Amino acid sequence: MSTQAPLIEDEIDLRKYIEIIIKRKKFILGIFFVVVAFTAVTSFFQPKVYKATATLMITPSVIQSALSPTKGLMDIGKSDATGEKTSPWSISLATHVSLLKSNIVLERTVHKANLKDLSGKEVTIEDLSKKLNIKKATGENVIQLEATDIKPQGAKEIANIWAEQYVEYSQELVLGEVNGIGDFVLAQFEIAKKNLMQAEEAVNNFKKGYKQDLMSAELSMKKQALNSYKKELSGIELNLKTKVDALTEVKKQIFTQQKFTIISKAITDDALWQASSKKENSSEMDKKGLRSQTINPIYQDLETRIVNGEIDINTLKARGEYLSGSIESLTKETKEMENNSIQKDFELTQLTRQVDIAKVSYDAFSNKIQDARAFKAAQLGEVKIVSSASVPNYPANQGKMKRVALAGFLSLMFGVFLAFGMEFWKKGSVGPKNKK
Repeated sequence: MSTQAPLIEDEIDLRKYIEIIIKRKKFILGIFFVVVAFTAVTSFFQPKVYKATATLMITPSVIQSALSPTKGLMDIGKSDATGEKTSPWSISLATHVSLLKSNIVLERTVHKANLKDLSGKEVTIEDLSKKLNIKKATGENVIQLEATDIKPQGAKEIANIWAEQYVEYSQELVLGEVNGIGDFVLAQFEIAKKNLMQAEEAVNNFKKGYKQDLMSAELSMKKQALNSYKKELSGIELNLKTKVDALTEVKKQIFTQQKFTIISKAITDDALWQASSKKENSSEMDKKGLRSQTINPIYQDLETRIVNGEIDINTLKARGEYLSGSIESLTKETKEMENNSIQKDFELTQLTRQVDIAKVSYDAFSNKIQDARAFKAAQLGEVKIVSSASVPNYPANQGKMKRVALAGFLSLMFGVFLAFGMEFWKKGSVGPKNKK
């Protein structure tokens, strides 16, 4: 009998629990439907949010690790005042995490990404901070920067720009901490940079106004024409001398010749006179004769040669005078162009020399800054982007049905426990009255 009593009591208690659930089923189902409906509405009407992640790596101090590697190894794992694990470099990960969400970094990110809200106003750093999250692995020098946005591309851009702006900011911190760099070197670097840009712009403007290639080509063409004219004039002078000498010789020869020659013949040989001789005594006619003048062919040939020679000589003289004038004009123009080219080349050389001087000054100050930055980076470490964020393919707030199912399950559990509590509370409050 004693062994069956607990079983009967358990059966009675379980039956009571089921009766309570059945009795309070409307209350339990009411809670269930309200919670499920609220969760479904908030989940399905909630806009999609995309998450993109960029990864930063904090490079430890090369110099400090090299000088005291044992101390660095001994310090790993020890906690500082903030509870963060210490690292073998000067700036801890906790400091980097704090700087990542500093106002200056967030402001630069807002301006660089040109972030606007739905009304078109610039996003505040408080609103941007809500979209950003930082994850870091304990004991490692890797930091993950997470950015969320309603657009996949927006999440990617925010994460990458946030990482880039922090890298630039950390470099500025390193640069500002450089021993001995001072504002003087930075100011001189900016002056040298400005002078270099002005010098280069002066050279560029000078080359635009002074077409050196065109001037050289034009000068070369004029020199070629000048040489050609001089060569032709030399040939004309030689030909003219030959023509003059030949003409002089022909004139000498023409003086030795008669212009006309006299030809004598018997009068009976002439037909006209033969007709008239019938009226006269033939014996008398035989004693008479005829004389005529004809042009000397040798004289005529010499005269023609003289005329042609004088024409050739005059033509050559006219061509020679033209060539002489052209040579004089081209010589003057060529000389002026050569002087101008020499002057322009000298000016260009001066401007180029100013560029070289400015570049030497710029490189000197740039090298000083780079050397100091490298030295300090070796002391403080360096921040690098090891993985840029990519466009997320799926929203981060997926699993809406899971949330609804979980909310339904939890609401049922809560409703059952609340029903039991209400039932037991009711019995507890009624019990003393029944006893009375």
